[in-house]
Amino acid sequence: MRLISTFLLLFSTNLFAAMPLEDSKVTTDDGIQVFLTNERGEPQTTFYFAPGQRTAEEVVFRHSVSAKRGAYSSWVLEITEPKEGLSYRMAFEGSLPFLIHWDGMFDNERGIVPNRKYFLRLLLVTKEKEVFSSPFAFFSSAEREVESGSHGEKVQIEVAKLFVNLTGGFHVVSAQTPKYSTTLFPNIDGDLGIYWKEMHRFGVRFDVTSSIFSGWNYDAGGNELRYSDLSLSYRWRVAGAPPRRPQLPYTPPYVRGAGGTNYEPSLFGAPFNLELGVKVFNTVVAGSADQAINNEVPGQIQGLALTLNSDMAVSVMRAYLNIEAGSSLFNGGQMNIIGIGGMLVYDRWESIAPGLVFHYMRVSGAPDQTLLPGVNSISNSLIFAGASLVFKVS
Repeated sequence: MRLISTFLLLFSTNLFAAMPLEDSKVTTDDGIQVFLTNERGEPQTTFYFAPGQRTAEEVVFRHSVSAKRGAYSSWVLEITEPKEGLSYRMAFEGSLPFLIHWDGMFDNERGIVPNRKYFLRLLLVTKEKEVFSSPFAFFSSAEREVESGSHGEKVQIEVAKLFVNLTGGFHVVSAQTPKYSTTLFPNIDGDLGIYWKEMHRFGVRFDVTSSIFSGWNYDAGGNELRYSDLSLSYRWRVAGAPPRRPQLPYTPPYVRGAGGTNYEPSLFGAPFNLELGVKVFNTVVAGSADQAINNEVPGQIQGLALTLNSDMAVSVMRAYLNIEAGSSLFNGGQMNIIGIGGMLVYDRWESIAPGLVFHYMRVSGAPDQTLLPGVNSISNSLIFAGASLVFKVS
């Protein structure tokens, strides 16, 4: 039996009892949307019952309202199942909550069951009693599939999902050697990662000197300088979960039991993440036509590196740590590369996380003789510092 706050239920019933919402007086607006969501806040078209479960304890919806329809005074959520003639209306004054929670029960105390299709719409009512509605949306209900394991036990089928992780940056690069120093600005970088089954990340990263400000990246002799890096990577997640949009805190307007249910906020990703991986890279620190800019700067290096990537929530921020070590296996002589970097971003916005990034990379060894003839050993450093932006796309 549903345990809904008596006051709110009576209040909402009285509020709309004298104002029937005939479809002839309702204006459909595509700027209003409502949809089923899962515990991660992702849109869903199917509500899954656990194996053996026959009643739903909680169904959660999200919504989207355009700025044009933001001046409403009350709202209504209608859910129907035409085949059985079931209907339910939830109505309240004031603004919509971030999430709308429903206990899955209709007005005749019948609940949703597997293998049905349900229709819903969200209506916004203005002070002038104008009613604007979302287009009808629908969701299906199904029992999650199971299959027999090797010993006859039931095993839930794992569904492969893809999550996209996108990061961009704008920073300065400084190349330092014992006898030479140069600074390149602005450098623009991007990192696109795709997660498969939450454990495997395939990524591509680029970092390149931009010509936004022409004339900045030249040495004293008038030679053009540039830095670029392109890498392909695979990372295996040891701990944590892929980055996702956060779910904001919300306490539903009805309670289930004496204490009610309080939905705590979910941060962008897990509290702590750890990934181990490998990457193939092509790094260039050179002048025009990949010519060496100094006999202590290696020019072009192509190789393989092992990586460790970690991040964790720190109050309202998220801190990232990246460590890599590799060698120029394919081109660039016998060079060793060690890098360590970090990023700190503000992590309380739903779609983006702005922050600062710093990275240090040391390159040492015997360079490619075709680029630096007669030079047997070099050692230099690259320092990156600037702004970064994490896009919460998932």
